[in-house]
Amino acid sequence: MKLLCGIIMITVLLLSTGCLGVPPNAANSDINNENRCTEDLSSWVGRYYFEELWESPFNDLARGLSYTVDIYTEDSCHFAVVHIDGFQTLVRMGAKVVGNQKEISLLFGSYLPDNMWSVPNEGDLLLRFERKGAKIYTYWGAIKPVLPENETSGGVYFSQS
Repeated sequence: MKLLCGIIMITVLLLSTGCLGVPPNAANSDINNENRCTEDLSSWVGRYYFEELWESPFNDLARGLSYTVDIYTEDSCHFAVVHIDGFQTLVRMGAKVVGNQKEISLLFGSYLPDNMWSVPNEGDLLLRFERKGAKIYTYWGAIKPVLPENETSGGVYFSQS
């Protein structure tokens, strides 16, 4: 049973997950042609972080994933570099950021060097963040958490650092 749970967990991890160290202009090479750069999203610029940890079904070692979203401005447009790192996971994506002061959407733009995940297509929603006071609410898109307790969209998962 533990072996089956482990295999299922790894399969889900590899299929459903998609965080920094790439030059900013590498993330927007395929997506800066859209004319959606009129909104002032400067309050969203920065790093957002979320981490999931779980115990291995095979031994006492902890496993985990860290999700990092770095939002920046270039040529009056907003972009994000998304890294997801952890157990058998290495995801590197560039995204276009669209929205307003209350909420933003990260739309997939391109895979970055060293990426090992290829699920979304250009323009697909990766994540949506909504700001209410000091809290950031996450709505999952193509990027989804591994742990069932984090699957509910609209929860507070990411924090801005």
